[in-house]
Amino acid sequence: MARSEKAIFISQRKYVLDLLRDTGMLAAMPVYLSMDPNAKLLSEGPLLSNPESHRRLIGKLIYLTVMRLDITYSVQHLSQFTQSPTLDHMHAAMRVLRYLKQAPGQGILLSASSIPVLIVLILEYKTQEGSELK
Repeated sequence: MARSEKAIFISQRKYVLDLLRDTGMLAAMPVYLSMDPNAKLLSEGPLLSNPESHRRLIGKLIYLTVMRLDITYSVQHLSQFTQSPTLDHMHAAMRVLRYLKQAPGQGILLSASSIPVLIVLILEYKTQEGSELK
């Protein structure tokens, strides 16, 4: 966390670097997309011999999504397969780590001068009976 009169910057840089070190990914080549857009993650394939390490990694990535909103979709998608993770799921999780490597210090900047804004989206739709809800 860095603080000044104008803003506060919050990041999990140390957590990301520790995670990369613990998984042996510090020397890995970074990627610029957290998930391969052509990858199809299925429940089929060779199961991991040690699914607990995969579950632990996904848990650590879930914790990281509080500050790193850019990985939320990828981690949420991977978390659906923690019951029976396959080798493809582990490769996808390692890709998220390689993505984190390209900017480990990314975080949230809270400006002191900005006014918080809440945007509410109201959707119109029809119920089965045909009456409109607004």
